[in-house]
Amino acid sequence: MKNIPLILDLGKNLAEYEQILSEHRTFTKLVNQHYPPDLLKGHKAQCQADETTRLGYHGSYSRHCIITTEGLRLSTTIGRVYCPLCLKTWTVYPSILVPRCHYDSYVVQNTLEDTLSHEDTYRAVTRRQAQLTSSGEPKAHYFVHPRTPWHWVLGLGQISLPWLLLSCGLLPPEYAALDEKFLKQNTQRSYAVGLVDQRYELVWWLDYVFGTDQTTLQASLQELTNTLKLVEPEHYFKGITGDSWKAAKNAFAALDPRTQLAECLLHPMLKFEQEVARYARYTEASAEVVAELKAAYWQVLFAKDQPTWESRLVELEKRSEFAHPILADRLASLRRKQVGLCLRFSDPNLALTSSALDRIFARLERKFGSLQQFRTDEGGKATLSAWGIVHNFRRFGPGARRAGYSPVELAGVDLNGLPWLQFVLIRLSKVQWLCD
Repeated sequence: MKNIPLILDLGKNLAEYEQILSEHRTFTKLVNQHYPPDLLKGHKAQCQADETTRLGYHGSYSRHCIITTEGLRLSTTIGRVYCPLCLKTWTVYPSILVPRCHYDSYVVQNTLEDTLSHEDTYRAVTRRQAQLTSSGEPKAHYFVHPRTPWHWVLGLGQISLPWLLLSCGLLPPEYAALDEKFLKQNTQRSYAVGLVDQRYELVWWLDYVFGTDQTTLQASLQELTNTLKLVEPEHYFKGITGDSWKAAKNAFAALDPRTQLAECLLHPMLKFEQEVARYARYTEASAEVVAELKAAYWQVLFAKDQPTWESRLVELEKRSEFAHPILADRLASLRRKQVGLCLRFSDPNLALTSSALDRIFARLERKFGSLQQFRTDEGGKATLSAWGIVHNFRRFGPGARRAGYSPVELAGVDLNGLPWLQFVLIRLSKVQWLCD
């Protein structure tokens, strides 16, 4: 993405764009408004330091074979600007076009959403592009090879997920939920490591790793930390909610011992439900007793304060059913994890559960099930990053609790009425450290 040109919102379609481009003064005024001299890499030092520097119109060149969502094959001209002092030139793209791509941004965005948001294979997405129209003819000028959407996914996945969120103006999260998802392809064990701001279901980190040991996880999380510190040098995670994954806890503790490591309340509850069912099979306990035990265990986990937690746990220990080894083991687990499970009493900002990330991983697992493999390790890392970007920017559909909004919008990002891919392209071209 280092050679990305200047990108601006210059109309919703080619007709609007060409009208703006034909008025050279309006065109250059927009460029100077959105790209002040200190933002443009490539200037000489004196040009960047001079606030009066203004870019001028430097002609245009033809761009052929632009394919729209209607299957039309069009052409247009691409404007250029230059600095009259140092004579440096820049290409200016409208956000409706994607650099180095024959298809416009609407086609690319739709295809990325179809590929990564649903359980379709690349071949299935490609077949759908070639379906018949109402005239009985196949759609014109659509891609016919599954490598096309695959390359678009890999291209999007080259963008660092946290770096993109920072470029949108979001601040690094102080609290998050962490989890990992086991993936298996071609008998090879691999994992997806995720970090999410549970308030908005906003994914800040998705990494593709081949182990869950402390060294691997620490290296992955260090990469995330380095990116977040580009904006906030003193940043550290005040609180992380996860399961009993010791390697992850040790990795966070090694990165910054100030991080509070809370235990997810849902994980022990789900484990208890499994074990109490096993207990019922051994002892032939009635359904009423099982329901009563679950309720009592739930009341301990979700107690309103520390004294209530302790008193309810003591009551649970007095029950005769918990003398059985199966349930006694669950009580021992509560005592062992008590510090992490009770941290929420001292810091209300800590997430109670990591269920937001669990839901996200469930969708990722369905997507991975259709892909079956990532082809290459680099492809796996890029696919996870692209999947996270689409998840963050694609709006929730009708019927969803947050219908009509995307996670980034819930977090406070204003897309300015643009389709998300156009917004991303514009933000990428404006990020000052893009060419560093």
